[in-house]
Amino acid sequence: RPPGAGRAMGFQRGQVVSAVSNLGTAYNLVNINLAHVIMEDQYCGGDNCSHIVTAAGTACLVGAITGQLTFGYVGDCLGRSRALQLTQVLSIVGAVTSAFAVPLSPHDGSSVFAFIIVTRLLLGIGVGGVYPLAATIAAESSSSTNRGRSVAVVFSMQGVGTLLVPLLGMAVIAAVGTPETRSAHSKAMQGLSWRLLLGFGALPGLCLIP
Repeated sequence: RPPGAGRAMGFQRGQVVSAVSNLGTAYNLVNINLAHVIMEDQYCGGDNCSHIVTAAGTACLVGAITGQLTFGYVGDCLGRSRALQLTQVLSIVGAVTSAFAVPLSPHDGSSVFAFIIVTRLLLGIGVGGVYPLAATIAAESSSSTNRGRSVAVVFSMQGVGTLLVPLLGMAVIAAVGTPETRSAHSKAMQGLSWRLLLGFGALPGLCLIP
């Protein structure tokens, strides 16, 4: 192996990990905007439970702020690689549990959003923790001559993650239908579309855990 090859591979891995982490962060922050529209139609009969829906949409942002403020310190204590893995675990757990959300009350369908508030808060802590860690890892995994460009490329993946939400949304709805269409055809799991949209948020973290 040529001298410095191992170090170069380490640099490339650090940048890839940071880039995929940022992609997952953006996707998980934005996907609720599409998912909750489908959920409202299923559980609220339209825009009839806006207050709890707003709380569910905000929960991830509150968690993200918490993660941003705390995971820089966590990274100093545990090491940045381990801390980033911890953010991915939180993101995976939050995304998967969000995909399996159910109403907490059998008499109130809108209580599903109370479930979502808890799971999205956990998810937010994970995705928020990515910001300080990914920036540092990307900078440390770059040479002094291309450090700015590397960090810019890593954070540009947030645009890709944001763009994936409507693209996947259209594909999922076309493939499995909305709750209304599934109900009309007597298909099981009426909310399969929004569950898939939220569950896909675990994939970037699952790719990085090894």
